[in-house]
Amino acid sequence: MTGGAGEARESSMSATSAVRLQFPEGLRVLAVDDDQTCLHVVGRMLERCMYQVTKCRNGKEALLLLREDSSRFDIVLSDLHLSDINGLKLLEIIAFEMDMPVVVMSSDDKRETIMKGVIHGACDYMVKPVRMDAVELLWQHVIRKRRNDQLKEMEQAMEDKLVVEEEEKSRSMKKKMKKRKDKKEDQDDEGGESSDHMNTASPASASVVKKPRMVWTPALHQQFEAAVNQLGYSRAVPKNIVQQMNLPGLTRENVASHLQKFHKHCGRQSEVSQRRF
Repeated sequence: MTGGAGEARESSMSATSAVRLQFPEGLRVLAVDDDQTCLHVVGRMLERCMYQVTKCRNGKEALLLLREDSSRFDIVLSDLHLSDINGLKLLEIIAFEMDMPVVVMSSDDKRETIMKGVIHGACDYMVKPVRMDAVELLWQHVIRKRRNDQLKEMEQAMEDKLVVEEEEKSRSMKKKMKKRKDKKEDQDDEGGESSDHMNTASPASASVVKKPRMVWTPALHQQFEAAVNQLGYSRAVPKNIVQQMNLPGLTRENVASHLQKFHKHCGRQSEVSQRRF
């Protein structure tokens, strides 16, 4: 019976090595301890849990393996008091460079030491001798780390989406404002053109728009008439007149108002001429 059970176990182990079993079986653990006996005992415990174990006798060797390809491992189980490197320093390096869960083990069960390990990045602290039930639960730290990473990715994706939406809203608002501005300018131009066909204007409509105060001197009026004559009847609108005169401080509103008065004056002159004949 014993021999049959042993053969069956060896067959099961062979199948496990050939095909990686479903998680948490096959969890890839990097075990680090300069105490050869302790490393051997912990390694056997990890293997009993069907974990894939890689053993290192010092911290520098562990860092070398991690820096070569950290994706080979899911979690690091390291002694806190290594002979070649400070265990807390090793924690900081792994957290900074690999962002991988690290469980610390030590015979030091002082509260201050445990707190230092956690503060420097350890996701758990095992007091030696390490218990089997604690080893069996190593996979939970990996799951928790992956879940947190997924939540961070989701939060980042949401933030990125909000930024894109805000940028799109801003662009849409700018387009609407530009469209309104262009529409207003077109209406101003149309207002100047429509005044060509009107001899009189309603005082009520004239009082709607508050015109900037500007003194049209004889010299300025001569420039205005020259611009109107040069542009011609059909193209003599406020926008074109402002560009033609090219005077600092001269606005479309100033020209539109003066153009309207100019058309009134021309209309009255035309009526007087018709009466004479």
